[in-house]
Amino acid sequence: MKCSFCNEDFNCKPSRVKRSKNIFCSTNCHDLFRKRNTYTRLSEKVGKDLKEWLQDKYLKETLSTREISTLLYGKGTLKPHVSQLLKEHGIPLRQGSEAIRSQWIDNDERRKQSREIANVYLNSKKSRNKLKMTMQTTEYKLNASIAKQGIKNPMYGVTGENHPNWNPDYDSKRNIILRKDWETVNWKKAVFERDSYSCVKCGDNKGGNLIAHHKNGWHWDIENRYNINNGSTLCKTCHDYFHSTYGYRNNTEKQFIEFLTLNL
Repeated sequence: MKCSFCNEDFNCKPSRVKRSKNIFCSTNCHDLFRKRNTYTRLSEKVGKDLKEWLQDKYLKETLSTREISTLLYGKGTLKPHVSQLLKEHGIPLRQGSEAIRSQWIDNDERRKQSREIANVYLNSKKSRNKLKMTMQTTEYKLNASIAKQGIKNPMYGVTGENHPNWNPDYDSKRNIILRKDWETVNWKKAVFERDSYSCVKCGDNKGGNLIAHHKNGWHWDIENRYNINNGSTLCKTCHDYFHSTYGYRNNTEKQFIEFLTLNL
């Protein structure tokens, strides 16, 4: 027999000849035959070369694979087939946020639908409380932290005069000098002794693992910087968790009291 795709001679069983319209010497030839027929059929359907049509719709008009699927097959559920066609013809797929952004271009219907969903599922006290509880979980905070590490952080590399909180009269060297004076050392020692050298949150009392934390921020509550009642002992883990939750500026005693009630 002759292969229906490559026209090479090959041997096959008579039973295959009787039940098959086309005969192929290998599965590779069978696949290539089907792809060629699909390409021809779809090119006739869109009225031009399929590859050019895909480039126009996907790259120039920035249609999504779902929209292209609807044009080609009459339904949007066959977008995996569209993705496969794009890969086969060397058209790079949009990834991540780039793909999402393209779905909003001149798409008033999508914006309207998004607003309706938000009003139904987010504009309620129950939904907001559920979202807050989710955002308070350790897993969520860890994932959020990982997502903003390194070059993914919008503030990555923004240091010195380029930083929005830059103050020429307050640099890191001055900060170290202020925090290493005898008054600071004595304040820390008094806080540790009052709390029996143990973390007030988890009870950790390992040596070298404790930090004297300012309830009202050190940088803004100058009057109470060395007030022992404005300090509390935390282990490094609890201290890091506090600042990852409430930030590193404008901290207050109210935040600290709330922090003590959280489950770690």
